[in-house]
Amino acid sequence: MIVNATNITEEIISLSAISINLVPNVVLDLLDSATIFELQSCSELFNYITSNNIIISDGVNQLSSISAIKYLMNESLAPTSLDGKPQIHQSSRPANTTTCWMGCGDDLASPADCFGKGEPVVINHRIGEQDSPIYIDFLTIDNTTYIHEGHVSYGNAVFDKIYCQIVPQIVDYTSGTNTNYQTYNGIIVPAAGTGDVDLDPAKIILPNGGLVQVKYDENGTKTSAGFWNADWNSETKQFDDIAPVADGSGEYNFFYYEMLFATFVIDHLFGSGSQLYQSSDVDRLWHGMRIRVLTETCGLDWNHENIEDHDWQMTVRFTMHRTRLT
Repeated sequence: MIVNATNITEEIISLSAISINLVPNVVLDLLDSATIFELQSCSELFNYITSNNIIISDGVNQLSSISAIKYLMNESLAPTSLDGKPQIHQSSRPANTTTCWMGCGDDLASPADCFGKGEPVVINHRIGEQDSPIYIDFLTIDNTTYIHEGHVSYGNAVFDKIYCQIVPQIVDYTSGTNTNYQTYNGIIVPAAGTGDVDLDPAKIILPNGGLVQVKYDENGTKTSAGFWNADWNSETKQFDDIAPVADGSGEYNFFYYEMLFATFVIDHLFGSGSQLYQSSDVDRLWHGMRIRVLTETCGLDWNHENIEDHDWQMTVRFTMHRTRLT
């Protein structure tokens, strides 16, 4: 058990009953100097906790005054029913986000008023038409966004195939010589006057201009190199100070072709109905990552032979957790 105490006042707090002095803004594990029974008997400690002069942490989370008292008294922090049984609520929702259901993306071309005004995830295939991908963008740079689950509704499908994937934005570029941008394995890296392509400085500052944020895993570790840095301006809704990072320690990349990051749904649909793709987890959508929905019309009959083209329909909704819903 850990009982980290922090004095958040500007003066030394003396817990005379247990001979402990707390210096301002210094974390001290009280169990290094007293037993749990002594802490439980120290009325001074509880007075300072309830007046929010001392903050208690369990070594991982900072506790509210009520939770801190329960923690010290070895009481369960979980809510209980009238008969004393613990009540457990499981949620995938990260702190400071709200759950929403999105059947369309954000409109990155109008970032000041973009929420839910982007491409709808609707397939209405007609005989003779080519299957085309739908790209769903979300403005996540100032609206942290997690994808949780997906739900598909469909009609008249005959083993038609659906893919949901994550791909990066693609940056527009032109050929050049002796530029500051060089193509390399799908990304554009800095070049000091020796590059082979050029980028439009007026386009790359836009939220849909091609900057793709480097992903961090759940431990806070970067999952790939980044060769550019940039500052997002929440007032202008543009990037400022795009700068090269030659050693790969940057936060962003430019991709010049569509690289597949992940495929999280591959399924065949038959008849008319709906399908929930359920999960207990979440994955964060970093800036510049797009959801690509692909379909393949004409599945297979029971003899695994191709069938004729046919009309069919499909919509997709995503369960998401976002910091803002406007």
